[in-house]
Amino acid sequence: PLLKDRDPHARSGAIIALGKLGTPELAPELIKILQDPNPAFGAIAANALADLGVRESAGEILKLFEKGWHPPPLLQSVSRLGIRETIPGIVHALGSRGPHGRDSDRDAAVDALVLLDAREAAPDLLKFLGHESSWVRADAARVLGMLKVKGATAPLLKLLGDRSDDVRRDAIRALARLEAREAIPEIQERLDDLEGRVRASAAEALADLGVTEA
Repeated sequence: PLLKDRDPHARSGAIIALGKLGTPELAPELIKILQDPNPAFGAIAANALADLGVRESAGEILKLFEKGWHPPPLLQSVSRLGIRETIPGIVHALGSRGPHGRDSDRDAAVDALVLLDAREAAPDLLKFLGHESSWVRADAARVLGMLKVKGATAPLLKLLGDRSDDVRRDAIRALARLEAREAIPEIQERLDDLEGRVRASAAEALADLGVTEA
């Protein structure tokens, strides 16, 4: 009965509970919810289906994804189920994030691309390093570093002088993940950065790169 409850919190909780029960036989009920007029419930159902590991639901989840709204539960579901057809849409969403986007949405998009091992998205992500939005530049740097994309070192080095603290910090972290020892001199310069978080990231990156003396 809670699956049809008028209270959205009660209904959401019931959908989540179905996923936690670990019974694939419940999948048909969840698949029906993917078609709900309120896409928020569909997204929660998609994540519950991922909890159950129901790969057969991928087609219906993809239809929901293609409607254009990509909240964290939906991004989590497509990445956990390995629905690689969603990669172009996730990349587009990442490149469309403005200054008012929620951190949880941005993190979900980044995590989804990494879990999907979306290396084919590298050309777009490299272009995003020059995006007008600092949020997009920072997120692109994060993904490129976590995917260890070859060829990202040079453009990431250029971001060490970016006007955004977040971009400089994420570029430093990405270079460390790429094990880019050629970036050591430029990272050392960031030890004098005006922003404390950037200085901290530089110190950590240098340690990861095996630099014993600042």
